[in-house]
Amino acid sequence: MTTEPIDFKSDFKRPLPDGWRWVRLGEVCRVVGGSTPRTDNPSYWDGGIVWITPTDLGKFDGIHITTSIRKITRTGYESCGTELLPTGSVVLSSRAPIGHLGIADVPLCTNQGCKSFIPGEKIESNFLFWVLKKFVTQLQALGSGATFTEISKSNLQSFLIPLPPLSEQKRIAAILNEQMETVRKARKATQAQLEAAKSLSASYLRQVFPRLDEELPEGWRWVRLGEEGHFNSGGTPSKENPKFWNGAIPFVTGADITELYISAQHARAFLTEDGLLSGKTAVCVPGTVLLVTRTRVGRVGIAIEEMGASQDLSPFVCGPNINPDFVVRYILSISDYLIENCRGATIQGLTRDFIHSIEIPLPPLSEQKGIAAILNEQMEKVGKVRRALEAQLEHINTLPASLLRRAFEGGL
Repeated sequence: MTTEPIDFKSDFKRPLPDGWRWVRLGEVCRVVGGSTPRTDNPSYWDGGIVWITPTDLGKFDGIHITTSIRKITRTGYESCGTELLPTGSVVLSSRAPIGHLGIADVPLCTNQGCKSFIPGEKIESNFLFWVLKKFVTQLQALGSGATFTEISKSNLQSFLIPLPPLSEQKRIAAILNEQMETVRKARKATQAQLEAAKSLSASYLRQVFPRLDEELPEGWRWVRLGEEGHFNSGGTPSKENPKFWNGAIPFVTGADITELYISAQHARAFLTEDGLLSGKTAVCVPGTVLLVTRTRVGRVGIAIEEMGASQDLSPFVCGPNINPDFVVRYILSISDYLIENCRGATIQGLTRDFIHSIEIPLPPLSEQKGIAAILNEQMEKVGKVRRALEAQLEHINTLPASLLRRAFEGGL
């Protein structure tokens, strides 16, 4: 393991602002390792002292550490020689997963998966937190080890950071605290809106389709899916036969069924005519319902062009009395039920007997088409909202890196 100073000055495209300088972490703070008391001694545990692990750091929402999953007694931390860290110490998960950070709001100890920084007089703890956050990728690159990846204490002590005057540190940290809290709130609000949009789709489906214990509307009847069409068996042609692959015919797996209508743009592999007609895959004509019956059970779509299907799918060809769009919407409404009925020790999936016996409430064909059209319109509106929220969330998630880059290039 190298102990040579590691210089990341090249990460800055512009020179440091006036009055800033490069310092090693060991020059401005004390680096402290952690330890774990013996787990078989009850007198060491369930005390009142916060004891932080990388798992704790990865779970808490925000910057400041106030509690932990487990707590230890004073006897516990004294028994293993670990140090009680003062408030304001910055804690880093230095073993995989490397990079989680927090600031101690209470005196605490850590296990050996963390290393902590006790700030000296020349550096402010909030500034230290944000500068380490800025360089988290470089910190992760310091990790090494055959059994598990870890950053050594010496590498952390030698790590170079940009340091402005103390007053400037406090100003930058205050701005970042405010901006990052705004980002956190925006992320949380957008995630809540996204979850609400997802649940809206399920709500629409629940309103339309009766449950097994409910009385059917006039003209509806319960039927078994296998009685209203026929299932094919998916499969994968031999990858070793070059005549089967790299053609123009899409070949889909469970991972490719991500939308209602499935076409070549969703496929990640393509068959030749020989591959499609090899007898080793299902030939799916347009209108075939692509029901995922293993690995990603609950997904379903409709083929809008000819394609092959892997063993992850049980393609269903509708008979004359059933509409593919109606089938797909009903299957989506019972996706939780399908997932609950997966079986298998190695690969979880649905049996052929089970999918044949799926009961579906079936109205007349004209009514099926009308219901499907309404649901498709509603789902498209929900889909637009979801896509907009997903794009918004993606943008929000880029903001912290952008704010940190500006802060340490003198842009705040």
